[in-house]
Amino acid sequence: MISEMSERCQTPKVTYITGPMSAGKTEKLHTKMGEFDSTHIHYVALKPIMDVRDAGIKPRGMSAIDGHECIGFDQLGNVDIESLVLAGIDTAVVDEAHMAGFDMDRQPLSDVYLPTMERWKRLGIVRVFMAGLDVAANGDRFRMYTDAKDFGAKIVHLTAKCEYPIDPDENRPTCREVAKRSQIFELASGKPFYRGSLPSILPAGSRDDIGFRPVCQEHYALLRSDTIDFS
Repeated sequence: MISEMSERCQTPKVTYITGPMSAGKTEKLHTKMGEFDSTHIHYVALKPIMDVRDAGIKPRGMSAIDGHECIGFDQLGNVDIESLVLAGIDTAVVDEAHMAGFDMDRQPLSDVYLPTMERWKRLGIVRVFMAGLDVAANGDRFRMYTDAKDFGAKIVHLTAKCEYPIDPDENRPTCREVAKRSQIFELASGKPFYRGSLPSILPAGSRDDIGFRPVCQEHYALLRSDTIDFS
């Protein structure tokens, strides 16, 4: 069914790796690039320039020198794929792919995935590996994920361990149940922000007062009284 949908839509063979924060999405993408390097598959690594956390593509905890260099883009459709294909590239890797569904003002774009993938296919891109969130911390599903799923991409779901704090004095200071969702919280208090007060994509600029963690369904669906408003 997946391959049939890709053929009908005339897209490359797309794999979308997803899961909550800290599930190992970028690590899996990084491993795939290592495989490409060792098998001499010519690829381009891409990443939205609105991601201010890291330069290049590297898993958490890895030094910048061990990461992969990448081309930053403001909109996925603006990447000069023609020149890359002429240079021998037939594979694309996109990190933080969920952000590609927004413009630089953090406003959602109506159609990115299918027109871009169909164009890349026509130009000679045969495979695409993406890594990104499926669901925002406020509960919204990202359009890049839903379009990839609807138009025949192979979806690889990863999970993490819930990092919601339980009791620092116990043997299990965090929950550690299976986590499929992400949570944004205030570092000073550890309290999560109310989902209804969060945007899908955080405003521009890095902040040192907030943190990110994977959480299980129980600690994702908290009572309003257990949260604070985001501002």
